[in-house]
Amino acid sequence: MCKLGIIPAAGVGKRWGYYPKFLLPSADKEWLLDRTIRAMPADQIVVTYGEDTGFELFRHIERCGLGDWVIFKENKEMQLGLYGSVLAGIEEEADYYYFGMPDTYWSVDVFDTMPADGISLGLHSTDLSQRFGMLRDGKIIDKQPGEPGLAWGVLGWSREVRDLWLSSNLESFTSAINVAMREFSWHPIHMDYYYDMASWFDYVHFIQELK
Repeated sequence: MCKLGIIPAAGVGKRWGYYPKFLLPSADKEWLLDRTIRAMPADQIVVTYGEDTGFELFRHIERCGLGDWVIFKENKEMQLGLYGSVLAGIEEEADYYYFGMPDTYWSVDVFDTMPADGISLGLHSTDLSQRFGMLRDGKIIDKQPGEPGLAWGVLGWSREVRDLWLSSNLESFTSAINVAMREFSWHPIHMDYYYDMASWFDYVHFIQELK
């Protein structure tokens, strides 16, 4: 079975003063991007980039000796946000796909428990529903204030899901996930922790928590 990882790194990090957050060091003494790459049990990794993020990515991957493992793909549909990176990634054919953000930190064994069919959602508990895609009544509600609950942090999906997305005219990743959950079997997988470096405060909290 051919497995492909997708990591979107096309954002410019406005809230970080345009610093590439994926190059923040983690408590494992490696960069967050590198940890995400190494966490995916994939044969190859697609890292997507935008017009303003490519140079830093290329230089970093080359410096770290990960070039043979990584395929670079430009997100040419930035108006679709995260889904533009997903579409760029699934241009590459595979039997199964993994997806994780490059500026996050989570329990890396979650991918090992994903079934080979349908779509799997790595879920974490949060009271920050306004920052995440929340699981509510069997579907994903994106970034809306509400009650604490479970949010998705990483994903995995089969080739059948990929083919459906490529044949559909969807406009957001949230709608794509919901279509996949409706049309195929979906599997909730609990993650013990998930840190999202949305701000400097979040990053400081993350480092303090993992000391």
